Amino acid sequence: MTILDQEYGNERRQSGVERHIQTILTIGVAGLMAWQLTTIEEMRVELAILSGRVDALAARVDDASADRYRTADANRDFALRDQVIKGLEGRIKRVEDVCSGMKTDKGTSSRKQEKSTVLVESW
Repeated sequence: MTILDQEYGNERRQSGVERHIQTILTIGVAGLMAWQLTTIEEMRVELAILSGRVDALAARVDDASADRYRTADANRDFALRDQVIKGLEGRIKRVEDVCSGMKTDKGTSSRKQEKSTVLVESW
């Protein structure tokens, strides 16, 4: 056996070992790719489920916030309250005017008193 034959056999052994290593690595890479695909599919399903839950929660929040007392509602109620107060102040002023007129005319006839009573009752 010559040196050339020894080197050729050495190369053949290395290429056989390399083939086994390549086969093992290929199987490992194929296994990792299969695992990656299943994981991606599971994540897609979980994402769809979570997306549905988020939509349901958003709908619940919208329903709950529709019943809230907002600034516009408060401003409207304050405006109504102010109108009622102004109306009551006007009525009080008229009653005070009638009563002050009765105090100055204590000695007047009962006819003015009846007129004042009718005015107060009409309000």
